Amino acid sequence: MKNSILIITSSIDTTIDLLISRHSFEFSIYRLNIDELEKYDISYTNYSFEIKSQEYTVSDIHSIYFRKIFLPSL
Repeated sequence: MKNSILIITSSIDTTIDLLISRHSFEFSIYRLNIDELEKYDISYTNYSFEIKSQEYTVSDIHSIYFRKIFLPSL
């Protein structure tokens, strides 16, 4: 069984797509866009954590990669 990685980013982060496509054969990768939180059903207790979306349901996460993506001020 592959290890699971939750990537927390935003929908404007297109560079993460390359990373996902490159490493999806060795890890189960799930993406959570913080600007689209209404699309997810997130629940947790002291002993469990679960995210549901139209694409996936995940409760066993081994790593979390948080990318704070924002537009530069020009």
